[in-house]
Amino acid sequence: MRIGILTYHRALNYGAFLQVFALKSFLEAHHHNVDIIDYWPDEHACAYEPLFIDPAVNGINRIKQTIYNLLRYPKYKKRISKMNALRAKYLSLPAIPQFKKGQDLAHLEYDCVIYGSDQIWWRHSPFPTYPGLDPVFWGEYIPSSYNKIAYAASMGRMDIDEQDKDFIKKALLHFNHISVREESLRQLLRPLTSKSIRTTVDPTLLMGSDFWKKYADSFIPKEKYVLLYHLNPSPAAEQQARKKAQELNCCYIEITGAVNPLKTGREYVQTADAFEFITYIRYAEYVVTTSFHGTAFSIIFEKPFCALGLGKNASRVSSLLSQLQLSQYLIDDNSELPTDTINYQTVKQLLQQLTNPSQKFLLDAIKDKE
Repeated sequence: MRIGILTYHRALNYGAFLQVFALKSFLEAHHHNVDIIDYWPDEHACAYEPLFIDPAVNGINRIKQTIYNLLRYPKYKKRISKMNALRAKYLSLPAIPQFKKGQDLAHLEYDCVIYGSDQIWWRHSPFPTYPGLDPVFWGEYIPSSYNKIAYAASMGRMDIDEQDKDFIKKALLHFNHISVREESLRQLLRPLTSKSIRTTVDPTLLMGSDFWKKYADSFIPKEKYVLLYHLNPSPAAEQQARKKAQELNCCYIEITGAVNPLKTGREYVQTADAFEFITYIRYAEYVVTTSFHGTAFSIIFEKPFCALGLGKNASRVSSLLSQLQLSQYLIDDNSELPTDTINYQTVKQLLQQLTNPSQKFLLDAIKDKE
């Protein structure tokens, strides 16, 4: 069966690449022909340009942002180049996106289109002229005759208004099968459709640790270290990670979600690609993270970890940890790190109870068009 995946795949974000790579790999392991539908409008692309200036910024702040961008340009450009190389090799994507408008997708020929995962149902663009939910990710433009599946779709911040709800009610009619990544999102959408909505795991969790270890081998560390994956800026997370490094007599390593030219030195890793990112998690003595995928890969590699500093983005991590009976490892900024040891034998069993039905949902949905 020929399957197209439509997702937010070109973001300069490790999770964005890893989730689509995992989904593609899972489907190919089940003998499907899989393409990434390379939709990436200018409104999305501009936000990741090395010299991008927020259009809402004016005056002296615009000058400051310009200087800041020029300072970070070399490292930022290097990270973009390395991520583009991964997309070319593992996703078969060209350097320039193929489709920039929803209308460009009308001629595609697939048996099935899978939407997700990641935050495809959030407002992605920083531009005032493009403020709403992107209809492409909600099933429009691609022919209605195709089997459309939302798999582990996420919304990030679920701050929708009545106008959004009206849009979503109509949009959900496009899908033959719907699943989301967080229970809180399922509860939000339930009143808006008569269709069944399932909760399924992020695609990265469909693939076991043996699969990921093949790609988490970019280096073998010479020193022990505590890792902070700093996606959402959090002084509390950095403080906790540095404190843990002292306790364990380890080095401190920080991988930043955004390139910050003011952070210099060996402890700041700012040009890693996605596979180097998971390599750092695999070999860490302890992981402190402010991201969902930092949490997910800590679990995949059975690392001692803690998540904090997520603010309004905590629902994704909270949902996963609750299902795995690990809620105590999501803490608020003023709490101490948990000291108990994670029983990963129990976690593996619970994770299997989540991944098995998620795999079944996806494979059954591909075969069955309602």
